Amino acid sequence: MVGARVLLHYEGGGYRALEHQRHHTLGTWTIRCLVREREITARRVRPRPEFWRPEQRRPGGVLSFPLGDGTACLARGRAFRAEEVEAVRVVLGFLRERLAEPDGVAPRESLPASAGAIESRPALRPVQGIVGNSAPWRQVMSDVWRVARGDVPVLLLGETGTGKEVVARAIHLTSGRAQRPFVAASCATLRGDTLLSELFGHVRGAFSGAVRNHKGLFERAHRGTLFLDELGEASPELQVALLRVLQDGVVRPVGSVASRDVSVRVVAATNRDLEAARRDGRFREDLYHRLAAVTLRLPPLRERLEDVPLLASHLLARHAPERALHPEALAALVAYDWPGNVRELENILRAAALLCDDTEIPAATIRQAIDGRREARRRAVRPTHLAPRAQALLTTMRTGWWSAAELADRMGLAHRTVNRELNALADRGLIEMTGEAKARRYRRQHGARSEGLR
Repeated sequence: MVGARVLLHYEGGGYRALEHQRHHTLGTWTIRCLVREREITARRVRPRPEFWRPEQRRPGGVLSFPLGDGTACLARGRAFRAEEVEAVRVVLGFLRERLAEPDGVAPRESLPASAGAIESRPALRPVQGIVGNSAPWRQVMSDVWRVARGDVPVLLLGETGTGKEVVARAIHLTSGRAQRPFVAASCATLRGDTLLSELFGHVRGAFSGAVRNHKGLFERAHRGTLFLDELGEASPELQVALLRVLQDGVVRPVGSVASRDVSVRVVAATNRDLEAARRDGRFREDLYHRLAAVTLRLPPLRERLEDVPLLASHLLARHAPERALHPEALAALVAYDWPGNVRELENILRAAALLCDDTEIPAATIRQAIDGRREARRRAVRPTHLAPRAQALLTTMRTGWWSAAELADRMGLAHRTVNRELNALADRGLIEMTGEAKARRYRRQHGARSEGLR
């Protein structure tokens, strides 16, 4: 392998050239064919002499092999022999088998200081956003390794913005289903008349507007992974449909008389307290136990503040690679409490990059962006000029989830009046709701607890 040169690598949804095109004359078509290879392939290159410029190198052979989530291509002046290809195959097989066992890798402390990104661990396929070196995050990644080896459903718990979808992708890419589809869907959008069609698909002519066959989420994720986000927002109808397909492993498209077997690993995520919802009867207990075979809790950013510099560098390189952070700006980021977690960090960095004219973002700009977020949050949760009836309604809702009918009976008001007040409070973000129509229930938002009765 001595003397081989890396030509390109598939990264971030595109082909990134590691060496300028003028150094070789492999055509675009040839390169695209090579990077699609998912096995070790050696090809001899014999282009016509008139296609070469004098200053270009003439590779005699190209070797392509899987690397992370893409394919790496190496080229050198002579062709790769069969024994060299076999040696590469043995080495890569050994590494995959050895690094798949947590006990078979060197301790994290032996890695260089720059290896803060989890991508530095070869057994975990590169996933954008998996960055961190703190003890809580290393524990999450260790759990991801162990969970990925099985095939049971996984429930991810964590606040908004903690990276639940990124971790779900890491589980998929580290499992035996890595070469199969990863399909993501939000339970909050799976409602109404199209629910069964979205889940199980439909056939042509099943209903008005069904002009062609349509594959549902489970069929699209067949032999792969289905990620169900916002599970706490699942409607009762969605819960029943999920339970049926998880029990039987069979789907029947709308309008079809034939059933189809599906093999799907479900990874669900929520920022709600599903235990409380299960006890209150708002979430089916049988479905909860089927989806929560393994439960992983993702720590909020305030519990892993030592990862803030790594995450900031990673996010800034993605959104504003020409910018850098002043050391005092990093200190300002670490000192913040991060109620919005990694998503809020990303938004603050993007705002700071726009507000700054220099190549280095100072601490003052970071503090300006943070203060803007704080003020917006205060305006969002401060219920100024609430009418006495709305104040009384918030006081009544202090104890938990209520329906409009229950609140109307408890307060001695007309049902229509309570509905109007509830809609106004929901528009201002002071209460949250779940369910549909008669099953809708309301609860005070967490942020309104201390501000609501001033």
